Amino acid sequence: MPTPQPTTDTPPLTAQERRRLQADLAHQLRPMIEPFTSHEPWYRWDDTDHRWENMPAGLHTTELPSLLEQLQHATKQANGSTSGGYQSTVLAHTDAIDGQRSIDHDVTAFVSGKLHTQPGPLEANLALIIRRIPTLVDADLLELAALAKRWVIAAKVLSGLDARPWAPHNRCPWCSAMDSLRIRFDVSGQLGVGWCKECKETWDENQIWMLGAEIKKQNAEGVDEDDADGEDDDAVEDDA
Repeated sequence: MPTPQPTTDTPPLTAQERRRLQADLAHQLRPMIEPFTSHEPWYRWDDTDHRWENMPAGLHTTELPSLLEQLQHATKQANGSTSGGYQSTVLAHTDAIDGQRSIDHDVTAFVSGKLHTQPGPLEANLALIIRRIPTLVDADLLELAALAKRWVIAAKVLSGLDARPWAPHNRCPWCSAMDSLRIRFDVSGQLGVGWCKECKETWDENQIWMLGAEIKKQNAEGVDEDDADGEDDDAVEDDA
């Protein structure tokens, strides 16, 4: 799915909105290139009601390497754990490579097109973008906000030092591609993020429930694979 672009009708940001967006973007992008501390709530399972308790029992505090370092680690894991829904470590390895290339492509395009600077390595480009956030015009800030969400969620989904993300046998709600969804759950924190490897659409912690509802609906109705195959066959016959 193409990155949403601000329209000419978009009203200019107020000074307060600019400051808030600039701060949010810097806060969002720094974990891509800097080690960070994760503070996540964990919940107890209620055996009586068979559900997670509503109130967190405490916080998990974890020191983590940068998301980019985690992603680079994932691209090297051609062998290892196959947990998380993958049928092979080769698929997990390939997804991580594709995700990193997609981020690198977007970042390079932003550095050359918006910052008018010769792009360098991915980490250096991200650091440059963070430094130049205060200089961006409103339209570029809004575009960066959409891109940053895509980069961070893709890195969260595809990175991870051990378990691979879940790859459900379902269609993406946006592009209808089969088996293209990659989802990472944090069960203890009741959080999750999702990413489509085909159209690059993302679902953050506040939106993951919508993707879950769509997957549940597809599973209840039965995942329809024949339609896609039929469309492809018809296209081949027309071409012939």
